[in-house]
Amino acid sequence: MSRGQHGTYAPLATRLGQGDDIALDSVPTRGAHSPLTNTSVLPQTTLSGTPSDQHARRSSRPQISSPLLNSVPQPDNPPNNYSEEETELPSLAHSREPFVGRNSNPSLPSGLDETQPRALPHQYFNSKRQLWVIFRRGFKKFIRTLIIAALLVCTIWHFSRQRVMSKHMKSVFNAINTGLSMTLGMCVAEGFKSMAVDIRWWILSRKTRSLPEVDKILRADSLMVLGKFAWRKFWSRHLCRDWGLILGIAIWWLVNVAAQVSIAAVGLAYGVDKEGSIAQTTPGNVLLPNMTQIFPVGTPDAGSIETQQYTANSFGNMALSFPKGYSSNIPEPATLYWSINALFFLEYDQRSWTFVFIDSSPSDPGFANATGGPSAMYTNRKINSTSSCLSYAVIAGGNGTSENLTVQEDSSGDSFKVPLPIAPGPDTTMYVTKPDSTCGEGCSIIDAFETSHTTSWYYQCNITVGNVTNGKLPEHEVGISLRQMASAGIALQGHGLNSRLPGSQQFQVYPSASPYGVPQKGDTDGMGSNIAMFAMGVVSMAAIYTTHAFNVTGLQPQIGNELKVDHWNYVCVIMGLIVGIQGASFVLTAFWANRVVVKDQSVFSTARLLRPLLDKLDDNGTAMSGKDICKVLDPRQEKRYIYTVPKGRGGPYRVELGDYPRRRCFPEGVYN
Repeated sequence: MSRGQHGTYAPLATRLGQGDDIALDSVPTRGAHSPLTNTSVLPQTTLSGTPSDQHARRSSRPQISSPLLNSVPQPDNPPNNYSEEETELPSLAHSREPFVGRNSNPSLPSGLDETQPRALPHQYFNSKRQLWVIFRRGFKKFIRTLIIAALLVCTIWHFSRQRVMSKHMKSVFNAINTGLSMTLGMCVAEGFKSMAVDIRWWILSRKTRSLPEVDKILRADSLMVLGKFAWRKFWSRHLCRDWGLILGIAIWWLVNVAAQVSIAAVGLAYGVDKEGSIAQTTPGNVLLPNMTQIFPVGTPDAGSIETQQYTANSFGNMALSFPKGYSSNIPEPATLYWSINALFFLEYDQRSWTFVFIDSSPSDPGFANATGGPSAMYTNRKINSTSSCLSYAVIAGGNGTSENLTVQEDSSGDSFKVPLPIAPGPDTTMYVTKPDSTCGEGCSIIDAFETSHTTSWYYQCNITVGNVTNGKLPEHEVGISLRQMASAGIALQGHGLNSRLPGSQQFQVYPSASPYGVPQKGDTDGMGSNIAMFAMGVVSMAAIYTTHAFNVTGLQPQIGNELKVDHWNYVCVIMGLIVGIQGASFVLTAFWANRVVVKDQSVFSTARLLRPLLDKLDDNGTAMSGKDICKVLDPRQEKRYIYTVPKGRGGPYRVELGDYPRRRCFPEGVYN
């Protein structure tokens, strides 16, 4: 019976032994009907001879001589693989129907004998259809990678648009980001692994190779195996270097590693910064500054009036060390104070200043009872100071050496006398006030004298510190005494000439080189702005640097987290390259691999191809390693194997692994 007549089962006589007597001519093309199984049963052939003769013939089959196999204990009585009863053989010349034989195993379905093969339908190999199958498999993995990469970019973009992230939101972002990054890495690795599994059949068809090389190439899904294989091929002195294979493995290995490194490198382009510009607010306790009166720093109570007046003047001078801003830069509510660090802001009229109150958290270390901690945030509560000034030219005593001034009242030439507490000295500015003389709630009258050797000026100003806007609680309000002292703070000293007597004056002298002593040369807006700025400095210092605070229920500020993406271009380029390289690779792999029959990734499909090689082991080697099996089958590595379709055989094509001539492309047609 030829291979063309009986398909894959023609070598059965060879496997049974050359001396076996099989009546192949008695195998018809159709079987008779069996009333016992209600199936179509083929006529039976008999193995001639007694059981002892059959055992002798089986014992005379050629055996593989190998130290590894000889070391395996053999049974004294080899099992009788052939029954004395008749064995049925199918005729496969023109039939694709499954072979139906006597069922010797009751656990198998009726009509299927575990000792005999089945006739399987032939497969038609169509390169275009296979190309579509390979392309579709790679395209699915490419789309999966594309979706995960897009989700990762969208996640980064979404969270980067959040003004502030809470701890919970940060944990959610880290979980999603980590999960998507790991999934993307696995998708990329799976995609390139699938390409390697497909392209290995084309690599095996390029040239004949030793059995260990075939084993390594069939394990193309392992980076380490292929890496070691390429390295040994490169440094081997005995084997011919396959530069194409070495270069291909090196590129594939580098692309896989580069893809994983690139995914990890994306995290370097962004980061979660704990010191964001926006505070995270949660319901809880809030520290509000006690603004009922001025409290000296570090004292348990406000102390005397003189102490408060001295503290007010000190606060105003302390405020000089802090930056100021303009009303256009007033921060939005919930902005962290230390991210801007501006105490008060100059209004557009250039004569008024605004202070924005801050709320603090009692959980800030070292700020359990004090405001201005690390998590202090701006609120929508504001207070402002305004000024209104008149200026007069000094016509006598303006050099600073006299205690009496003669001031020109108007252009008509009228004048009036102004007594001074002391002679301030040259190049100075003196501010004088009467603490008990006011112009309303929070309003103080300030007289200023600007000395000069040429032209001196005298100013009369009304400075007002207003009420708190947007205040909702009594604790939000600022006391009248504090507002009064703040408006007069630039001239207060806490002591003076008869300071406790009605109408007593207090004064301060500032050199012209100091910010509060800069000559304004008759500019009423400049002088008014200078005094109003001092007043806001007093209020701001009292609000920030106080150890007397109200602990109320509200929205507690916390330092939030902010996702900052410093290099969006890096993120987009890396993701684009990862997706693009995988897309181009699977397309090229599909066209390259399509030159041969690409077996699927099932181990059974590969095992069927290797069956002719492994049949030589007979019943031995079930626990041997792949390396030992290669040594047994080809101890000297003299045999060569190639994945191809043998030429010159009739009947359906067969894909085999053996020493055959190379085919550049596998022919289309019927394969058994």
